Amino acid sequence: HDIRETASNSISKGITCDNAVGILRLTYLPQSKHRSMVKLREKVLQFICDNFKKVPIPSIRELEHSNFGHNLMADILETFFYRENPDAKKLYEKSTLLTEPR
Repeated sequence: HDIRETASNSISKGITCDNAVGILRLTYLPQSKHRSMVKLREKVLQFICDNFKKVPIPSIRELEHSNFGHNLMADILETFFYRENPDAKKLYEKSTLLTEPR
């Protein structure tokens, strides 16, 4: 394990409704292109969908570095959409979600 994977695993174990949006934001930073951050993004997106009513979604508007805010919001919506509509994956082209940070 390299230190990034260890740190990512540790962070993923501490995801809460209060810090989920902030942790997700970290996975979109330019220096977060390592595969461990992609895995962390997957975990945070699933956590947000599992706890959608408890996570402060409106706080996304307050995030700095709004240049990736669109992708962050789209990824949350897409994750939730496919979770609620698993058969829809067959209808759409392969998504860019959860591949590499953009």
